[in-house]
Amino acid sequence: MRSWGRRGSVLTEFLLTLLIACLLIPACIVCIAVLSGTLKFDQTLQDEIALMQLRRVLLLSYDIETNGNVVYFTYQTREMRLSNVNRNLIIQPGTQIFVSDIDYASFYYSQGLLMMKYEREGKTYEKALIGQ
Repeated sequence: MRSWGRRGSVLTEFLLTLLIACLLIPACIVCIAVLSGTLKFDQTLQDEIALMQLRRVLLLSYDIETNGNVVYFTYQTREMRLSNVNRNLIIQPGTQIFVSDIDYASFYYSQGLLMMKYEREGKTYEKALIGQ
């Protein structure tokens, strides 16, 4: 008589587990939707990180000059230039990329600051690099 009641309890436990799993599925879907939104590549944030690194290089440099499209400077006794090459803002010699997928970049001095203006996908960005 005892074995008869035990057989039904396995089915009950299985159905209860299935019910709990079905109740958790909507919560999991919401969590995944929220996480996928935060994991998207944020180009603006990446630009700020790259520009902070560029500012560090320029702060350690001297003889900084610009002609509009190129910034010339001396970094660790090497003559360097910062320019837009193949839609990437790079330092040459070498190919250290700072900002990528830009249409153009220009540099100018304004109120004692070296400014950079660049365009990406129809939006124009203007950032201060360093002071004179």
